[in-house]
Amino acid sequence: LILTRSGECIVLEGEKERIRIPKFNLWGLAHTHTRTCIPSPPDIESIEDLFCNQGIVGVIISPTCTSAIYRRAPLTEHDILRLKDLADFLRHSSKEIHSANEMVNKIHELLQGSNIRFKLMY
Repeated sequence: LILTRSGECIVLEGEKERIRIPKFNLWGLAHTHTRTCIPSPPDIESIEDLFCNQGIVGVIISPTCTSAIYRRAPLTEHDILRLKDLADFLRHSSKEIHSANEMVNKIHELLQGSNIRFKLMY
């Protein structure tokens, strides 16, 4: 689901476990995960790209929860570095986390001091 800057809402269908979103001028995007709403490294990279192009929110919807990563102020270099750190953590170290609460706490820790927020909703 894509929300364009012109106010249009576009629904795209992807392949199983993968979707490629063409370049649009977006305010936000949402997509589904089959098991969890914790973002994957490619999700964070897509959200970073969205934020760098003036987007404001990326949402992940699963059967059990919904998460949102959003910016609450103009994007800074520090924000981009925090997102890169988060993607690296998810890629390399997330296997060490054993509960959803631990993962959410780690995401908040990695984004601390930035204009980026992570919200988990059950």
